[in-house]
Amino acid sequence: MRVYCFPTLHLVGQFGEEVRQIVTGLRKHVPQDQLQGAKVAVIMNLKTAKLAGLNSEGMILATEFDEGAGVKLLKVPQDSEVGVQIFLEGGEPSTATVKQLKTAVWDTVKAGLRVVGEQGTFDGKKLVCNAGILTSEAGVPDGALIK
Repeated sequence: MRVYCFPTLHLVGQFGEEVRQIVTGLRKHVPQDQLQGAKVAVIMNLKTAKLAGLNSEGMILATEFDEGAGVKLLKVPQDSEVGVQIFLEGGEPSTATVKQLKTAVWDTVKAGLRVVGEQGTFDGKKLVCNAGILTSEAGVPDGALIK
């Protein structure tokens, strides 16, 4: 992933078979060198948004706590493959392709995303990928939002 600094962070990276541009407001919370070459959890099927005058074709998942003062990336296992799906523990990756989530659906999903025991969860079920559980950094409190 290549990272460029503007008032926001502008990332261009490989996401499975695709190269996408993501614009994020994480700049004041996550150092550029922490994102450069990193594997990150990304929501890919949101409507393209214009941020800081640039098209953003996805959203990086991060934890948020202390009323927005604490923001940390949601971590994927180092052994995970680029472009794999995130799904709920006990389930399997979806074979159906959702081209674009409706806003109401995404609002429902994000309301259930929380950190519990330093693990990413949705409605209490662990978020996983092919290599294991998605986690938060140490010290992120239970109940922290995942956005």
